[in-house]
Amino acid sequence: MEDELADLHLEDAKEKAFRGDLKDSTDDLQFCLMGYC
Repeated sequence: MEDELADLHLEDAKEKAFRGDLKDSTDDLQFCLMGYC
């Protein structure tokens, strides 16, 4: 179980949210997770 929790922690570290300049964006998304956009 500890290994599974460690894996989840690594995934969270990879998913850094960022906020782009919304004026230049044509998307309705305000936040995006890197690797899933």
